[in-house]
Amino acid sequence: MGCSLCNQAKESEDEEPKPKEYSWDKRPQVDPHDFIIENLKGEDVCRTSGSVNGQQLVIQNCSNSMIFVLDCIDSINIDDCANCKIILGPVKGSVFVRDCLDCVLVVPCGQFRLRDSHRLDVFLHCATQPIIESSTHIRFACIRLQYNHLKDHMKMAGLSPFNNLWSSVHDFTPVDGDGNWRKLSQKARLQEYITPPFPPQLREAGWTVTSDSGLIPISQGVADFSDWDISFVLVFGDSDNRQSDTALEFLSSLLRQNDKCVFLSSREVQLQSVDAMAIGLEPAVASKLDNGPVVGLVVGGQNIIEICLKLLEECSLENNIYVSPDSSSASKQASSFFQCAAMHLGC
Repeated sequence: MGCSLCNQAKESEDEEPKPKEYSWDKRPQVDPHDFIIENLKGEDVCRTSGSVNGQQLVIQNCSNSMIFVLDCIDSINIDDCANCKIILGPVKGSVFVRDCLDCVLVVPCGQFRLRDSHRLDVFLHCATQPIIESSTHIRFACIRLQYNHLKDHMKMAGLSPFNNLWSSVHDFTPVDGDGNWRKLSQKARLQEYITPPFPPQLREAGWTVTSDSGLIPISQGVADFSDWDISFVLVFGDSDNRQSDTALEFLSSLLRQNDKCVFLSSREVQLQSVDAMAIGLEPAVASKLDNGPVVGLVVGGQNIIEICLKLLEECSLENNIYVSPDSSSASKQASSFFQCAAMHLGC
């Protein structure tokens, strides 16, 4: 009769060790082919929330087709497409477009790269400077996009509605004369470039071609404010990090009540105490930078500072929003703010 504990130990020694499990082994397996849209000829495709879930996407070799991907995307390559309308949800990383002709793109993204393409209309939201190369007849406009899950998808992609450099295009292969790109008219409407019929799934997703960007404000993309009568508005964070929502509510009210006011530009950024000195904020105002990121807005129009101050009082937002007291201060503070933002954001 042997010791039962000894027998158990011997049995355990005879058992084969179980292989170690790692976190990447537990991830759900995905088929890369599920994230490739290719070889469409005169077809419509619509993928809505949950169909991509932050994966990489490829669109290639399509013509005369309408492609909707209203979901959060990690990054995307668009290659060899002609006469297509491509409408995308927020892209966390880069959008790389190559060898495309006569297409319309609608996309919010972290980076936008375009090469060897011609006659494209791009409705863009881009957190960094868009880049084009070896391309001609490219037209850019601020994005027009709205659908049910856009706010959630923007957060998943880490994109702020107020960090949009859509008009700060860098052309690696510039030419004399009119150049390779230009801005579309501010009066341009998406329905002029994308026409029905549309896939029926879009209605359930909350997308219509006439929807303006309720979440992503339409800016003029102006970097030089010297020719404008401007107001500089600084929206502070709070314990709930609602600075973006507060800024959007204030801006929407301002533009709705005053049709001659114009939204010129904006940035959302975490500032430091040294930035407050550069911008020229009083200590009582500067202390609010400790609450978190801020949104800086530049709006233009006749008597714009008085209009902003009046709205500020009506909305009882004096504790959350700062408005430059006069036009001279507004110009200086706006310029200093954008310099500080560029330093912190790297663009």
